[in-house]
Amino acid sequence: MTQKFGAEYQPSRDNWFGILISSLLSKKNSNWDDRAKNEVFEEEYKISFKLSYSDKHGICILPTHEQLLRRAVESLFREHLYETAVLNKLYYDIEYKTSIENLLNFYGIHEEEKSYYQTIIRDFNRKKDKIAQRLENQPNKIFS
Repeated sequence: MTQKFGAEYQPSRDNWFGILISSLLSKKNSNWDDRAKNEVFEEEYKISFKLSYSDKHGICILPTHEQLLRRAVESLFREHLYETAVLNKLYYDIEYKTSIENLLNFYGIHEEEKSYYQTIIRDFNRKKDKIAQRLENQPNKIFS
């Protein structure tokens, strides 16, 4: 996220991430559970809001919405990664692994993080044929 949006993100309705975050936020009400959750994450990403935004829209997020946000970001990231690898192979004959490694390095994810890296590679290997078929069969090919 840092590579794409900077160290701290201010939501905007001009891009997918801001739209996604904005759609999941709500104003605090009397039923809100203020107890801190004991979940510990390896990574975190700062999102800041202007006071006027919080007054107008609210800045509370339900735990289920927080989980949905994490899943959506991961899904979009993988989709971008896999489609880029397939397109690079189709149009430039760049090996899948090279494309994936380059993009992971760009986003600050290195091969030393073995479990995530291996998960990405296994998931890609399961999905690459279906992605390639979908991209090859698009009526308006980018390059002909």
